[in-house]
Amino acid sequence: MANDAAKKRVKANAAALASMRIFLAVANVSYAVSMGVAAARQGPLTRGLGLWVAYLAVEGSVYAFLSTSAAPVYDAQGGLVSGGTDLASPGVIEYCRDILMVSSAAHTLCALTAWGSLLLLSVPLYAVSLAASASAKRSSNALAGSGATADGGGAEGAGGPSMREGSRKARRASARR
Repeated sequence: MANDAAKKRVKANAAALASMRIFLAVANVSYAVSMGVAAARQGPLTRGLGLWVAYLAVEGSVYAFLSTSAAPVYDAQGGLVSGGTDLASPGVIEYCRDILMVSSAAHTLCALTAWGSLLLLSVPLYAVSLAASASAKRSSNALAGSGATADGGGAEGAGGPSMREGSRKARRASARR
């Protein structure tokens, strides 16, 4: 009874890893078939083989990290000690899952078009957008914390009410209505 959560995590992780394996198999089989068709038409394609090796290296290393992280730990008697890291958890595990899925999707798109690798640019573009939004949030929090107002006024007593006073006045006025 005490390890019910760990047993559920082992099952959930096994299901997640199985779906990742299917996704990876579809990406690799579709790429292999497209490379075979292209090689039959044009001869050996070394660019395509190098791209395939690069995708396999990324996908294989990320999948190996996820599978070792999700591996359950058993004691000497065979009892479950830990269900492994939850593959649905946020943070590094989530980023690894995203990299694996984007890489596999780009790998599959490369089977259809030479421009499929451009999908890989979505990862750094997403990181830049996260950094920009965090920076904007940080600067707006710093602006609010300094007592500056939206109309350019400064702290209390420096040419106008602070943001805190303005919102208090607005709350009082709406409460009277």
